[in-house]
Order: sequence, then structure tokens, then C-alpha cells
Amino acid sequence: MGLAQQHPAKDNNAQQIVDALLPRLRADLGTAALAAALQQGAALDLDMVVAELLAEPIPSETPTDDVAALEVAHVRLDVGDVKQARATLRASLTANRQTAQPEQQAEALVVAARLKLAAGDATGSAHLAGLVEAVSENAAAMATSRLAPLITALKAQMSDADLQAAIAEGKTLDPSTASAQMIAEWDDAAAP
Repeated sequence: MGLAQQHPAKDNNAQQIVDALLPRLRADLGTAALAAALQQGAALDLDMVVAELLAEPIPSETPTDDVAALEVAHVRLDVGDVKQARATLRASLTANRQTAQPEQQAEALVVAARLKLAAGDATGSAHLAGLVEAVSENAAAMATSRLAPLITALKAQMSDADLQAAIAEGKTLDPSTASAQMIAEWDDAAAP
């Protein structure tokens, strides 16, 4: 966490995660131990940490707890591991399709929208961004942390009119149907 706090690309989402974790870590470690751990983390070399993480074998079981799995999927996308991000999201969607809360559905849809964009499907990504806006009870908070960068990336690939039309169309989609369709698309793509 010390490394994350010092990283020049740290954004509001990263800061929110750090701010949420610090009280728990302080309670578990104590103030002095936490300060020492943060100082050690700040001294780490990012390239070395990433190389060590990428060298770790990927666990055979993908996390199915929605929050953990979706964070893992975002991180995998951030480091360019689209295949594993898709696998993580697919496992989460399959395991939690019936029980996911609206905010968890929205977060899963943001990951899916990022995956669509990474695959070159800007319109499909914009549809899912519109669906996120429609299902998210806390769209304002999500818009600043996850949705805004996605919309910015979409604006670079689509005209404003096409983007707004795709978002409007996405707002009419059913989340369960959209999730099932994504899983079916991924299954079709994986078939020989």
C-alpha cells in the first residue's frame, strides 16, 4: 500500500481504496507497525513488484466473491491481462448471477464494458456503460472512479452522437440478459 500511495499515477479510486483499508490495517497492525510497513512499501520498485506478481502461478480457482473477483478483474485489465480478466469476470457472473446486488452488477458491467472496449467493440462497451448508469444506485460515485475513464476512452473512439445513442440504448438492456449474452459470446469465442 505504501507503494500505491507514492505512485505518480495514483488516482481517486486508488486513494479511496487506500483510505478504506488504512483504518482496518491500523487496527490489525497498530500505528507504529503500519507506519513501518507503509514506509517499506514506498521504497519498493514497481517494476519488480509487478514482475513478481506476474511470475506467480494463477490460482486454479478464480475468486467468486463478487467484490474480490471484480477487483481482480479490474487489476488484470489494468496490467493488460485481458484473457484472465475475462475468466475472472465470467466465473463471478456465473457464480453470482442470481444473488448479485445492483452495485455489484454495475461493477461487473463496468469490467465487461472495459473488456468489450479492449476487444475493439466500442459500441458494445458504450451499451454496457449505459446499462451501468441505469442499474447503479450509486452511479455518481461509480462515475468518478470506474465509469469516467471508460467514457473518456469511448469518446476517443466514437462520435459524441454515436456514444450518446449507444449509452441510451444500453439503458434499456436487462442486466441478467446482458450477463448471459456476454457469457455466451465468450463461450462461442473459446469454442474451436
